Amino acid sequence: FMGTALKVDHGYLGKLSRNITALKDEGLIRFATGDTFSGEETYLRILDAGAFDAIFITLGLANDGGRRRILPEAAARGMAVFAREVYAKGELWKWGEEAGIGDRSLLARAALKWLLAVPEVTTVVVGAGTAEEIMEAVRVVDSFKLTGEEKEALAAVMNTSACRDYREGHRGDFLGG
Repeated sequence: FMGTALKVDHGYLGKLSRNITALKDEGLIRFATGDTFSGEETYLRILDAGAFDAIFITLGLANDGGRRRILPEAAARGMAVFAREVYAKGELWKWGEEAGIGDRSLLARAALKWLLAVPEVTTVVVGAGTAEEIMEAVRVVDSFKLTGEEKEALAAVMNTSACRDYREGHRGDFLGG
């Protein structure tokens, strides 16, 4: 749900929490995941509701606003964290081009390893368009440790003006939204 639901109906989250609890009590669902694109304040309210077992959050190299408060709070409450948009909806490839890195497999692998190394992250949902892209993502499981080449690629990408601008804009949206 979006943060506007909480503004329009101040009792919305309480109603939702009661429904989730009832569904769990009746054995109709096993767990519930809180998800929003409305930013830190809405995630904090989701965490405080106590009805959710996990959060689903946009998180990556340039979407790191959730690391400030949301991930530590979720971990403290024993909640799972499902991360999405590891490739920043394809922006990673543009940053790679700006950094002079054309090897998309290298960039994908490095970004995925970086995200999987975030201690609070339980799982990463990878957007893939082909079976080969899924297989490439699965290959990362062989080693979560970033190689020197992958570290250099990430540093170069994160130092591009496009990545810095993206990070600034998204961090501001997340922390203020």
